Amino acid sequence: MGKLNISNRYAKAFIETANEKKVIEKVTEDMQLIQNVLENSRELRTFLSNPIMNDTKKIEVLSAIFSDKLCDVSLSFLKFIVEKKRINMLIDISRRFNDIRDESLRISNAEVITATQIDDTQKEMLKTNLESFTKKKLRMKFKTDDSIIGGFKVRILDQIIDATLKNQLNKLKKKLLEESISVN
Repeated sequence: MGKLNISNRYAKAFIETANEKKVIEKVTEDMQLIQNVLENSRELRTFLSNPIMNDTKKIEVLSAIFSDKLCDVSLSFLKFIVEKKRINMLIDISRRFNDIRDESLRISNAEVITATQIDDTQKEMLKTNLESFTKKKLRMKFKTDDSIIGGFKVRILDQIIDATLKNQLNKLKKKLLEESISVN
């Protein structure tokens, strides 16, 4: 069975468990925390994937790191993952957990790039318009890039909306070049 299928299966089962126990919001926060810690700690990933290290030691280390931060359901899940020898897949499982949950709630991440900083009112107006356009709830992340000159660029999943002045100027340039070639 492929890595994605295994991650998917564990993530779906954990979502079901969290929903049954009515702790889905807390477990979602926990999975995000676990994912962030593992992505930012190469040492922890190396330790957990070490086949020489026994399961008891791995559970002890995870408990020491997370016991005061995670709910009991999440801690039990970590123990279960270690016992099933799937701890090396925990980042993938946590990513799939968050992806599946977001899909079910119709939530997407959106990255907005503007030429200059925009104020909170403009951010909220843009968010409202984009949510109306996509029919999804969006988690917005804003960046600036003065090379786009003006306007904005938005990336939502694999869709890009390019309303930048730089893009408009490039289109105009291309059109003018095409017209000059066709005239000659």
